[in-house]
Amino acid sequence: MPTLVLITGLVVLFGRSGWLLPLLPDDWNLYGLHGILLAHIYLNMPFAIRMLRQQYNNIPDPAWRLALQLKLTDWQRFCYIELPVLRPVLVMLLGFVFILCFNSFAVVLALGGGPQATTLEVAIYQALKYDFNIPEALSFAWTQLVIAGGLFVVLYRKGSGGWLSVDLPESHWRPLPGKWAGNAYRACYGLVWVFLLLPLVSLVFQAARNDLLSFDYLALLQPVLLSALLGIMAACFAVVIGYLLLLPVREARYRGMTRRQWLVEWLATHTLIAPAMVTSVGLYVLLLPQVDLDQYGLALVVVLNTLAVVPFVVQQLRPRLLQYDAQYDQLVRNLKFSPLCVYRLNCHICGRC
Repeated sequence: MPTLVLITGLVVLFGRSGWLLPLLPDDWNLYGLHGILLAHIYLNMPFAIRMLRQQYNNIPDPAWRLALQLKLTDWQRFCYIELPVLRPVLVMLLGFVFILCFNSFAVVLALGGGPQATTLEVAIYQALKYDFNIPEALSFAWTQLVIAGGLFVVLYRKGSGGWLSVDLPESHWRPLPGKWAGNAYRACYGLVWVFLLLPLVSLVFQAARNDLLSFDYLALLQPVLLSALLGIMAACFAVVIGYLLLLPVREARYRGMTRRQWLVEWLATHTLIAPAMVTSVGLYVLLLPQVDLDQYGLALVVVLNTLAVVPFVVQQLRPRLLQYDAQYDQLVRNLKFSPLCVYRLNCHICGRC
């Protein structure tokens, strides 16, 4: 869900005239730390669910059957089977969610309650937009880059680099929970669904209460087409750049250069620690005396969106290309295939991405 759409839904639900405001404490205020934390929970919960689900898929079927034969309780099964599989990714998950919240911009800008609830990205924006203080903006940008970058390097070295990769094959066998546990799981699952869908449902009902026939839908045509064009261009450029970045990674892996492989993989995902605001400040300062930014602003938007998407493209393509290297690379080298044939084989392997 786009950030601003989520914020609009939260305002309808928890704002000063929100639907759920009578159920909240008297000192509740969406525009402050409460609203910022709530919005980040909405944004990061689906990501955490997907990462944990991928880890659950690593549990083999015999482990579940053995637990059933040994008549392990739910708590024992969690401690001896599930927790050892989840533990390696928990630190990575917590650290990455922290980086996402640390680099948050739109949520804090829309729901921030003043200087007591702000982030470095908002401070960078204010330094450029309102004060035009380039040295201050650069100092904030470098501070954010050092903190987030240092944490990301530590997490990347200690954790696994494939935590954003494609889904693994699912295990088709699971022990059935007891009656009470099954009802509790279903109730929890239903509450999470309601929690996640409330902002979207509130927007639908709020729109239904308005006069939709009198809305000027033609006014949406230009922004929709522009958004689609920017998205398509950024996606195409990101796929090409991601594939080119993986070529030296595969070569270093083939030659056994572990340190060079790690360095190139880190460079391919460095935009995760250099968010769009920090990157835009660098491009702004670099291009300000040379380029008319008002004229080429859309091109810079495409560049920034491309850089933001490249890490996810790399993590999606990386396991498929490594699978190709493990199965076909030696055969292709022996048969001396042309680069075009190699590229077609790579596209066939990556087709499921």
